[in-house]
Amino acid sequence: MTNMSLTIGSRFKGTGDGDVLTDDGEVDDQATVLRDYLSSNLDQKAPTAISVVNRLLKKPNISALQGSIRAILSSDRGDDVISGELAEIVGFDDIDLVMDILKDRFVVLQEVHNQCTYGDATDAHLHQLERSTNESSHHHLSQQEARRRMEQTFRENAARPLFSGTAKSRFSPINLNAQQEAPEVLPHVYSSSVMSQGNVLSQLGSKYMLPMGTVRKQEDEFEEVIVPPAKTIPPKAGERLLPVNDLEPLARESFPGYESLNRIQSLVYPTAYGTNENLLICAPTGAVNLRICAPMKALASEIVRKLSKRLSWLSIQVRELTGDMQMTKAEIAQTQIIVTTPEKWDVVTRKPTGEGELAASLKLLIIDEVHLLNEERGAVIETIVARTLRQVLLAFILTLVGVSKYKGLFYFDSSFRPVPLEQHFIGIKGKAGSAQSKKNLDSVTFLKVSELVAQGHQVMVFVHARKETVKSALALKEAAFADGTIDNFGCEDHPQYAMFRRSVGESRNKEMKQLFDHGFGIHHAGMLRSDRNMMERMFEARAIKGTQVYDSSKGSFVDLSVLDVLQVFGRAGRPGLESSGEGYICTTEDKLTHYLDAVTSQSHSIPRETISDDPQLGNKRHQLINFAAQKLADVGMIAFERATGAFTITDLGRIAAKYYIRHASIEIFNKEFRQKMTEADALGMLSMSTEVRSPSIYDNVYSASVQFEQIQFRESEATELELLMERIPCDVKGGMDNSRGKVNILLQAAISREVVDDFALVSDMAYALQNGGRIVRALLEIAISRKWANVTAVLMGLSKAIEKRMWPFDQPLKQFDLKADIFYGLQQWADEWSPSQLASLDAIELGKLVHLNERHGQALLAAANQFPAATITYDLRPIGPDILKICTRVKRAFTWNSKVHGNAEPFWLWIEDSGGIFILQLAHLVFRQTTDVLNVDFIISVPNGIPPPSITIRYVSDRWMGAEEEIFIPLESLVMPTASLSNTPLLDLPFLPTSTLIRNSSIAGTVAGRVDHLNAIQSQSYWSIINTKCNALLCAPVGSGKSSLAHILACITASQSDGWVIIVTPRRSLALETMLTLRNASSHLGFSVEYAAGPSILDRPKRRVIHVVTTAHLLRELSKRDPTIPVLGLDLVICENVELLDPTYELAVALLRHATQSLQTRFVGFSSSLNDASDMAEWLDVSASGLHSFRPQDRDQSLVFSISTFTIPQSGALFKAMAKPAHAAIQMAPSSEPTIIFIPSRGQCKPIALDLLTQCALQMETERGYLSPNTSPEYMEYHLSRLQDTSLIDFVSKGVGFFHEGILKSDRNLMLELFAEGHVRVLLVPRDSCWTLPIRATVVIVMGTQYFHVEAESSDRQLRDYPLTELVRMQSRAIKHNGTGYFHLFCQAEAKDTITRFLNEGLPIESQLLETDDFAQWVALRRSLPGGLRAQDVLDVLSFTFLGRRVVTNPAYYDCTSTSRDENLSRITDKITTRASELASSSMS
Repeated sequence: MTNMSLTIGSRFKGTGDGDVLTDDGEVDDQATVLRDYLSSNLDQKAPTAISVVNRLLKKPNISALQGSIRAILSSDRGDDVISGELAEIVGFDDIDLVMDILKDRFVVLQEVHNQCTYGDATDAHLHQLERSTNESSHHHLSQQEARRRMEQTFRENAARPLFSGTAKSRFSPINLNAQQEAPEVLPHVYSSSVMSQGNVLSQLGSKYMLPMGTVRKQEDEFEEVIVPPAKTIPPKAGERLLPVNDLEPLARESFPGYESLNRIQSLVYPTAYGTNENLLICAPTGAVNLRICAPMKALASEIVRKLSKRLSWLSIQVRELTGDMQMTKAEIAQTQIIVTTPEKWDVVTRKPTGEGELAASLKLLIIDEVHLLNEERGAVIETIVARTLRQVLLAFILTLVGVSKYKGLFYFDSSFRPVPLEQHFIGIKGKAGSAQSKKNLDSVTFLKVSELVAQGHQVMVFVHARKETVKSALALKEAAFADGTIDNFGCEDHPQYAMFRRSVGESRNKEMKQLFDHGFGIHHAGMLRSDRNMMERMFEARAIKGTQVYDSSKGSFVDLSVLDVLQVFGRAGRPGLESSGEGYICTTEDKLTHYLDAVTSQSHSIPRETISDDPQLGNKRHQLINFAAQKLADVGMIAFERATGAFTITDLGRIAAKYYIRHASIEIFNKEFRQKMTEADALGMLSMSTEVRSPSIYDNVYSASVQFEQIQFRESEATELELLMERIPCDVKGGMDNSRGKVNILLQAAISREVVDDFALVSDMAYALQNGGRIVRALLEIAISRKWANVTAVLMGLSKAIEKRMWPFDQPLKQFDLKADIFYGLQQWADEWSPSQLASLDAIELGKLVHLNERHGQALLAAANQFPAATITYDLRPIGPDILKICTRVKRAFTWNSKVHGNAEPFWLWIEDSGGIFILQLAHLVFRQTTDVLNVDFIISVPNGIPPPSITIRYVSDRWMGAEEEIFIPLESLVMPTASLSNTPLLDLPFLPTSTLIRNSSIAGTVAGRVDHLNAIQSQSYWSIINTKCNALLCAPVGSGKSSLAHILACITASQSDGWVIIVTPRRSLALETMLTLRNASSHLGFSVEYAAGPSILDRPKRRVIHVVTTAHLLRELSKRDPTIPVLGLDLVICENVELLDPTYELAVALLRHATQSLQTRFVGFSSSLNDASDMAEWLDVSASGLHSFRPQDRDQSLVFSISTFTIPQSGALFKAMAKPAHAAIQMAPSSEPTIIFIPSRGQCKPIALDLLTQCALQMETERGYLSPNTSPEYMEYHLSRLQDTSLIDFVSKGVGFFHEGILKSDRNLMLELFAEGHVRVLLVPRDSCWTLPIRATVVIVMGTQYFHVEAESSDRQLRDYPLTELVRMQSRAIKHNGTGYFHLFCQAEAKDTITRFLNEGLPIESQLLETDDFAQWVALRRSLPGGLRAQDVLDVLSFTFLGRRVVTNPAYYDCTSTSRDENLSRITDKITTRASELASSSMS
């Protein structure tokens, strides 16, 4: 027993006859045997040991140190290892005591334990032993007999049937206290006795002892620990393998060729297949195949192949999603099973749309290698589980994966491994990293490999360095030659040897060819995929005996992870081919214990005191969150308010999350990023990044957990790197003898398509190229978010350079698949020609240009015509004294080829300042095959009304190198309009009572009866609008009572003798709303209210009447009349919503004013607040006394306006990002007041509603959604039964309704009813329904201010901004007369200033008459009628338009260079008459 290490178990109770009782009173044979054995040894060594213990116990403060002493003495480490630790406890001045303790280590341990357990009783026992060494108070056996009985007991335990639950051996190494409660029995924990086999905890519960039978060997060059394979335990009673024929058909057919499931599968199957329980299955590597979220890319590929084959009969699609792979929406829709890695799933689930939508539709998530929680990558697993649970609206049940330990927890120990595994841990002697240590490592490796090969085994050797794959294989081969055993490695007798030999001969890898002849192979990520696949096939076919495996992300020597070790060992022994397996790990002697612990423990724990102080780990989690948040805040990735704990993501953080960039890299970028950078600067910064893929010893994994510095500079590569540096175009700062310089050189060499000889450099180059593309794309988005023009263009070129592997200065047509001789001719004779210049020639001329024939010229011409070019034109439109709109038209100027361009060609279009430093406005656009022209409006600020010298429009393709265009726009001669002085100050007047102002009680009661007093704006403007005959214009904020004044004026005028009033509205919905109000008054006042849409609109009525007419109907009737014939008898024209002035509205009012110019017809206009109302007043012939132009802030009602900006392009991702702040705005509403949310389109109603309900469920932990807490289930059930569209039930039942014309009227009205009553709290309304929405709400949210517009007879979608008038209408829905309204606007960051400016200062208004053909069509129509139309007649009508005023005050907007009104109108008349002639000609043809 000299090498045996034991751990003391539970406290023994003696009986009168010397037996030991258990806690339940039974005699414990095993404890009795152990006691007899211990007593035998104790009595034999008592004189020396007892004195040692007494000396030890006399040390000061020894009681506090006894636990540490026991832990040290009970460990399995050698005496020489623990001596130092003991000396630190005992004291170096008492080193003799340490030596004496080590001499009688086991007995001292026993007595120290007894001292801790029995106290004074043990002291008495010690004194008794001192008095008599030959006398014993206990019956005991001889040492040999005790040992024999112990081993017999162990054998009996090992032979016991397997049972479910925690092993309950009464001699448990973790039961030190007799009073310890019995361990909890779990139904699906399948384990053999903890003492007979498997890992054994030490008495402290913190160290694992090695399994019984472990052998430790000491050799000159190494120390070897051999852990025996676990003994397979017989099945328990009633356990059987589940026959495949007993499975349901769906499962049965997926196991062709199998008779039954294995043991683990048979035990798990009923719960896995028959229930919806979450499962946690802990089993030995290779014992069960349930991998879906695989830890490695290589495993993912393997699983995809297996599952695809198994499930093909069900037509189930299995796809791999790893690395830089992407899945389109079509692929997602076609796929039922996705196999991915944790890191890739982390990336995917960060995306709100596209691949990110996978999480929302997830029904089953299987995660392999959960034990990785104990490693660096464990954080990724925790993250994806937490995020997935949140995204699918699940809650944590008990532990990380929400597993019930009584139903879903399955544990199987190592006895379930299908092929028993013997594990060898070899510690190489010599100082780590020394030449001797390396020599010993090579020697021991060959020794073990040669022994295994001689026994007929295949051997897979894992190495740390890429160059070591070949170097180690060559070293093994040379050693085999020297040893005379090379023939053992040969595989010439393999039946497929000749076939594989031919395949190897076709490879370009010379090392692989050389090694194959002697039975060796190599495998690493730097090899071609075809070569790697070949190696795998040959190893599986046993056509090679040994393989050296390397992964490129292991660029330096580091400790293997637990995953690495387990996967290496897991590959030892293949079921069906071998009856046993052996796994070897060679490490330095100082790391031997580390790997023994790593394989035998795999414990995931935190200090016990942490749990006792903080049972729910709330403080710990809070600490971790604060620590991480502060780090992210320090580099600007989040905004963190430590006082409240609130944090929000920034653009920088969003980009980092999207591209998986670590905060350490962001910190570097913050220091190195500048507004102006060259390609060399950008490459230098890129090479400093800490981002690459995570280490894995066997294959590639997509992650960001190690650094570019792991691509180490090696002296052996210096010559080739130096040659590469001479040929690359950009300078390498800092030289090549460091990681940064090497990465820079390899990136440039890869772009230049340089050929690298050293296969290690080939691997590093591919490694840097793959990650470089991702990082530079992140840098590009950072530059765009900061609006840095110069560096954006540089990074955009660099991104395409990495993707295309060509430089911006290369011939752009190299991106086409042209013949080599054409490329040669281009480079030699036309390298400086642009694609547009080449496209200007014909095929013959091009053939001559490149010194080839016409056929080559035709191919070159086709490529030049297909190169994505664009023609850009623009118009400058000042819309205020300091705001300029640039109307840009981008015309496609290339021939579409689906094979070349696919479905879309994305590109960037931006405006940059005169210095090329800042991007003023930016848009990301897409050409499609049906696209002809894209229209984009940019709005920029002009500080102080003084334009800059120039600006530049830049067009850059997102995919094609060289597809760029820039347009220089001089602004020196641009004339901006003058600032407005037309605003009316709001006077501090008393509110006028309606009862005394309106003499007609019917009008007062019907129209103004809802309020007792006029508000401030109504009071100030009442006299001039109601009691005078002058034309008037009232511009006031929405909700300020303009319509009420209009209705009072209409009723008073119509009540007079033969009163005739026309109310002009730009929309039918507004006309119907006006009619509904006035008809209530008309029955009492003796006049009628009619919706005029027929030909009699302009005929003088025979009775008092108010005609409500839309601008379209009015223009149609006016177009039929001779403009020289006056409209008689018309008393009043009320122009409502003048801010909605469009060509139809403007022309209709202009013609009506022209037809009433000699009459006493009064015109009164009503509008929302305008930025400059002076020209509008002049157009309506309003004097200064009749103009009332109030600013938006002059409203009486309280309105809280907030604006939030986003930089995410218009997409589903944008609205998912808006869902959280939208939910917060809903929740901030006082007393659960209702909320209206305006969204871009009808199709987005349900997706956005789901996003909002998801946020509600996550943050409020309720299934009621936004349903009012006062709403009973019975009430809702009744109303839900009334819905005709059953798809609405799920939303309405959770308090969310919809309003738009696509919903049945009855359903629409029902949801409005529930909303008005407060049961439905959230109403989603598309933007185009804002004009028909009849209700208001306390909270109004505008989610986005852009929408996709589809032109008639076209499938192209063009992104457009909401008209400002629509935003004002939406804002009006939040204005309440009896409380505070809340208006939340979510918009793009670049639109914030413009929107805020005009919502706060009033709307800009310009004539749109020249933007459509309405006027030209009217001219053409009048010309076709009898009497015709002269040019002077056109000019006369034009002088009555709003355009006729604006050409003087803002001529640049209408492309007029003169300030003369007559000159400008004359030129416009010519243009309109010419266009009218064209329209007439086209209609006749």
